[in-house]
Amino acid sequence: MKWTKSGKIFDPGQHRLPNGCSQFAQSPQALVRDDFVRIYFSTRAVDPANGKYLSHIAYVDMRKNLRDIIGVSQQTVLPLGELGCFDEHGIFPINVLPHNGLVYAYTCGWNRRVSVSVDTAIGLAISHDGGRTFARHGSGPVLGPRCTNPAWWATASSR
Repeated sequence: MKWTKSGKIFDPGQHRLPNGCSQFAQSPQALVRDDFVRIYFSTRAVDPANGKYLSHIAYVDMRKNLRDIIGVSQQTVLPLGELGCFDEHGIFPINVLPHNGLVYAYTCGWNRRVSVSVDTAIGLAISHDGGRTFARHGSGPVLGPRCTNPAWWATASSR
């Protein structure tokens, strides 16, 4: 394998992204298909309720030359979690894996806290439409804080 430096291949500010996102294309993760590459990334929108960022997942489809854009996600790839869920305020990043005709996505969801700025956990979502949209495997994380996690101790000792 030989790497070729390409520079910036996608500018989210030049495209209409779902959820009112217009900035950031962080933590790209590629899903290589037969005739194109889908690159998922984390992007952000400002929450009108408090002016803080919410992290969303979007994607860009590119030809395998990674120069020609053939599409950008027009709908939510995976909605944020409900009030109090581990991914209420954002999903960042996402790791995608094709498996038996489905696409599995391991996500890092985060939510805001008081004593520490955020808490994170790992979730699982599955796509039945080739990776255009995903649905959570469950409402909670597949791997989250444990009794040996410092954030848990800080929360437990403050009660």
